[in-house]
Amino acid sequence: MGPVHVAARVVAAGTGLPGRGAQVRRRGCGVRLDDGVVLYARTQGIRAPGLGIVRPGRTDRLNGGRMYHAIVRRRITNAFAGLSAGSIDAITDELAPDAVHYFVGTHALSGTRRTPEAIRAWYERLLRLLQGIRFTLHEVRVSGWPWRTQVEAIWTETNYGTDGVQTSAEGVNLIEVRWGKVTSVRIYPDTAMLERTLQRIAAKGTAEALAAPITS
Repeated sequence: MGPVHVAARVVAAGTGLPGRGAQVRRRGCGVRLDDGVVLYARTQGIRAPGLGIVRPGRTDRLNGGRMYHAIVRRRITNAFAGLSAGSIDAITDELAPDAVHYFVGTHALSGTRRTPEAIRAWYERLLRLLQGIRFTLHEVRVSGWPWRTQVEAIWTETNYGTDGVQTSAEGVNLIEVRWGKVTSVRIYPDTAMLERTLQRIAAKGTAEALAAPITS
């Protein structure tokens, strides 16, 4: 199959502004990420007016990289905001079908999930046990390119359990994104605080707080 040309936006060199009329050139299909943005040419790079071909490894790619990282950062931020509003779809819509979801520890929210059904069931349990959960993102660090992007999302969460008692804890999500979809999520919270919360609400009658982890 010959090169496929797909419309894209890149950042014009030296301006910090989206460039118009850019094209991605790669063998195969472009990857549409957001708002009509299609990134990235791994084999032939990006052709944009005034830039020529911007290839991975050249200094000229930096502005395009910043734009891509900004897109990823915004999508991760929106996913956390959606979950804070009670939307599981805000998370699962970003996941690849074969995404792996891991939560550290040995408790009702721990373990590894490898199917969409198990991952959704985990988020349903999260919202049942930690009612009113809200995330404040302090920093979202993005590195890499679309074929392998690494994200560190540093956060504080506040919840009211099932008994109305407010608690807060800090944590970090380590996320891998490939071609616009999240392929791995590893969650590392303050496990001591979480386990105290689960034990507290279990003592008040929430049996699920001591249930076996959801795994697949």
